[in-house]
Amino acid sequence: IEIMHQMHLGTKRSLALVRVAGEVMLIGITDHNINMIKAVTLIDDETEAAFKTGFNNFLEDEFSIEDVRNALNPRA
Repeated sequence: IEIMHQMHLGTKRSLALVRVAGEVMLIGITDHNINMIKAVTLIDDETEAAFKTGFNNFLEDEFSIEDVRNALNPRA
């Protein structure tokens, strides 16, 4: 398991791009939950280029804000 990048959104809330068994996924993390937002298909060369522009820009380009909100505030 490799945390490729993590962005803190506030107290006990963050987004992380993680690699597990060769697969990459964006996950939302709170103090009570960890939720997969979306599987990400990246070639290693693309990963480096994506982070040169910044993780925030990568998120804005690849994911909707609604995906992020749903992951961090799952409906019961």
